[in-house]
Amino acid sequence: MTKPPRAIRTRLADVPRHYKALGYALEQFGGEEEYVAAATSTDPRELARVYAVERPFELLENYVIELAHLGLVETGTIGAEDSTTGREDLRSLADNDVITKTLRDRLVELHELRNQLVHEYPDVKAHRLYAASTALLPLVREFMSRYLTWLSDLGFEVPRPAS
Repeated sequence: MTKPPRAIRTRLADVPRHYKALGYALEQFGGEEEYVAAATSTDPRELARVYAVERPFELLENYVIELAHLGLVETGTIGAEDSTTGREDLRSLADNDVITKTLRDRLVELHELRNQLVHEYPDVKAHRLYAASTALLPLVREFMSRYLTWLSDLGFEVPRPAS
């Protein structure tokens, strides 16, 4: 067995840190309404609490898309120079039975939502981001389980998931 390419290993090693950070940041709120209040507050301490959710959400969502792309390049499904979208890469993973179509659809939905959030009003953005962040955690867990199984099936050494 060989190690996956460095770009994949680096992202795989970083996912647990940001996964835990997102979970922790979400726990600091008593629910969506408290999050929205903080997101629309003028208090910099409250905004900082919101940013602690936003950043790991963005990183995790981006890592899923990058890992999908890098894995498809590694298997020769797409070329290293091919310019594909996150939606296309997730579709390819589902078409190759790496992830389920349901998981693909949910990840595509969150990916597109992340891209739309920059244009939202602060209160709308806060509601949507909170919901997306809470939805992302179990999806990342499922994606990583399936992705690591795929890498292992391809003959790569894969890290053992932390409990």
